[in-house]
Amino acid sequence: MHIKKFTLLADNTDTGVKKQQDVNARIQQIEEQSKMLHDANIAIDNIASQTNLLAMNAAIEEINSQISMFKV
Repeated sequence: MHIKKFTLLADNTDTGVKKQQDVNARIQQIEEQSKMLHDANIAIDNIASQTNLLAMNAAIEEINSQISMFKV
């Protein structure tokens, strides 16, 4: 009778260990994907900043060209 209980306990322990390993692997995947998303967000932010600078530079150049047309 005790052997059956110990066998069941061992089986449940093995199942628990396997489930914990699966959870750990999934957490690792989430961490890796989170880092990838973070890196992508940084890249997007950098591109957006550069785009804004280019747009501002173009606007300044346009204003300068209009001002130079009115100079005598």
